[in-house]
Amino acid sequence: MKIILLLLSFIGFIQAEKPVSNLNGKWKLEKVKRIEEVLIPEKRAYHITFSDDLISYNLEVNQCQVRNFTITDSLISLGSSACTKVCCDGRNEPISNYINYNGSYTILDTTLIITNKESIFYFTRSTIKE
Repeated sequence: MKIILLLLSFIGFIQAEKPVSNLNGKWKLEKVKRIEEVLIPEKRAYHITFSDDLISYNLEVNQCQVRNFTITDSLISLGSSACTKVCCDGRNEPISNYINYNGSYTILDTTLIITNKESIFYFTRSTIKE
C-alpha cells in the first residue's frame, strides 16, 4: 500500500511540472522593462511558443529551442537553449541582448508577464498561425 501511495505521489509531482495549459501557444513580446529603460521591439516581432515538450523563441536573427524546462503554476525555469548561430543578435535591436525568459510569470487576461531580477517581459497572445 505504501508503494502505491508513493507512486501516486510521484505521478502527481510529474504532472505538476508540466506546462499550465493556458500558457501553451504563441505569445508576442510587446516590451521589456529594465531598471534604466523600456525596450519596445521596433524592427521585428519577437515570439515565444510554449507546448508540452518544447519552448521556442526568436532573437533578432537566430531561433532557439528548449526541451529541458520546468513550468509550475508561477515559475518558468529553462534549461540550456539550442540556438542557431546565423549572425549577430542585438546589433540592430538591443532587445535580443536582454532576452532571459527564466522567472516568475502571471497571465492577466491576454497578457503574459515574465519577471526576473533583470527585466520584466510583457507579451500578448499571438494570433499568427504557424
